[in-house]
Amino acid sequence: MRFRVLCVGKLKEGFYKDACHEFCKRLSRYAQVEILEVPDEKAPEQLSPAQRSQVKEAEGQRLLAKVSEGDWVVALDIAGEPLSSPQLAQRLQQWNNQGKSRFAFLIGGSLGLSDAVLGRADQRISFGPPTFSHQLFRVMLLEQLYRACKINAGEPYHKWPWGALAPSFHLALVKDPALGGRRRVGAAHPPAAGLCPAAGLFFGPGPKNAAAPP
Repeated sequence: MRFRVLCVGKLKEGFYKDACHEFCKRLSRYAQVEILEVPDEKAPEQLSPAQRSQVKEAEGQRLLAKVSEGDWVVALDIAGEPLSSPQLAQRLQQWNNQGKSRFAFLIGGSLGLSDAVLGRADQRISFGPPTFSHQLFRVMLLEQLYRACKINAGEPYHKWPWGALAPSFHLALVKDPALGGRRRVGAAHPPAAGLCPAAGLFFGPGPKNAAAPP
């Protein structure tokens, strides 16, 4: 795989540079990583809506000029699809299984991404509703890509809920006779599909958190 991170503006603080360098080094075990920076648009603090649009459009054109043919473009957008770390890992694996191996992750400037960039994106994802500086977000993206690669490789790094469950574990609400038929959460590494009434665990290839059969 090849990850290209296209960013508006340069990193100024040394600690951001050090963090990005560290995660790029870690990621190099799993993918080729390239960071491309484009100049940000100089603008005063107080901007009219029209001026804000002009700034984003200028920065967006610079980003789009760096997108290569064959790139699967992922826009980092606060209004995009929110993904947890395991979901990001799963999505990367799905894209890779579909024959996509070149990924361009686009990070806008302080005003975000232009409509043209969002329109070009094959996928828009979000790390949640809080607002982060675009310098910090670059570090966060690289860390999440590294975490996703570790998850997909089945290697330790990501801490799973309920005591470090591996991705192959399936969670289900199951009826437990010992609790008078009340439902509880069961988890297991399934050796085979089926139901284990004694343990109160539901095994199967279905989605996590799927309800067990009655």
